[in-house]
Amino acid sequence: MAARSHVDTAVNERRLRPIYDCLDNGNNKKALQEADKLLKKQRDFLCAKALKALALVRLGRNEESFNVVQEVHAEDPTDDPTLQAMTICYRELHKLELIADAYERATKKDPQNEELLSHLFMSHVRNGDYKKQQQTAMALYKLKPKNPY
Repeated sequence: MAARSHVDTAVNERRLRPIYDCLDNGNNKKALQEADKLLKKQRDFLCAKALKALALVRLGRNEESFNVVQEVHAEDPTDDPTLQAMTICYRELHKLELIADAYERATKKDPQNEELLSHLFMSHVRNGDYKKQQQTAMALYKLKPKNPY
């Protein structure tokens, strides 16, 4: 089973590579085309939707982008590439509170994931929410009693 998920991850990364390359090079229109092409084949590919939203933001189509990223948000993704793309998108849309909400939903689905909890903590830091920072730090410490937590 673990080998199967590794293969799926590698295939997904290969499919997303053209979109990432276009976004990295500032070719947002081409990134949008690549995302649409991939979404025609796989309608429910959340990371591709999040990257499409990012391309839309960078093209100045904020309202359309927000609608797309909200669709992804409603699915409560837990995979890191999707959450990272959503984070960048929300940051560029100046909706920092939604980053924390996305990570809160992800940690509810996967409460043992140290990385998700760490990202949740940092999103609370960006929002200046001290009470939630403390709660998240305590959850992290209970999960992994390391010195930084």
